[in-house]
Amino acid sequence: MADIDNSKQVINTDKNGPASRVKVYTKTGDAGISSLYNGQREPKNHTIFEALGNIDEVSSCIGLASSLLEHGSNDVADIHDFSVFLKRLEIVQCVLQDLCSHIATPRAKKSSTLEQDDISSEEEDNSIVLPFLNGIKNCQDIELWIDEYQSLLPKITKFILPSGAIVSSQLHIARCVCRRAERSLIPLLSDIEKEAYIYLNRLSDFLFVAARYISHVLQVEEKIYIRRE
Repeated sequence: MADIDNSKQVINTDKNGPASRVKVYTKTGDAGISSLYNGQREPKNHTIFEALGNIDEVSSCIGLASSLLEHGSNDVADIHDFSVFLKRLEIVQCVLQDLCSHIATPRAKKSSTLEQDDISSEEEDNSIVLPFLNGIKNCQDIELWIDEYQSLLPKITKFILPSGAIVSSQLHIARCVCRRAERSLIPLLSDIEKEAYIYLNRLSDFLFVAARYISHVLQVEEKIYIRRE
């Protein structure tokens, strides 16, 4: 019997039963085609997959910033308790996952002529398989966080370069990727809830303020733009 390559499998632990192994690969995308959450098959360069990849990258950048802050240095914990901040970053990552689920389930396609008697075009156009969960509240929460951290920061009088503490620089990278993710949603605006786009727009603002907040608390000076003569 051939040995099992554990590097190719994921442990799926169920509290109600024994651990099972779910393979990471499915081979269904080997031809450059992949499935959306509603089963719809599209090429991997489709605008939906571009947006999903960008949002996944944002989450990964935030995850790295979170890990750097939580595990990067023992001195950080002595300076400030970042537990609330870290929890908020985790919440953002979870919201981004919900956002991906929403984007990956586009509005239902037009039904056949035989089905149109049962479903009006208006009802069908507004049919989204998975809504952006708690979209309005998510936007409100992140606006509150922006205002909270902004109130603790010195007023900006000059252009700030992406700099400061290591975690801050990583959050600036996350902000840039978030802006790219936001741009990639433009072709999909008619197929997603408006709060989905608004959230990414607010998130980039939050990441900017968050980066400044970390540098401020850790007392690491930010570099400013100086015009060269």
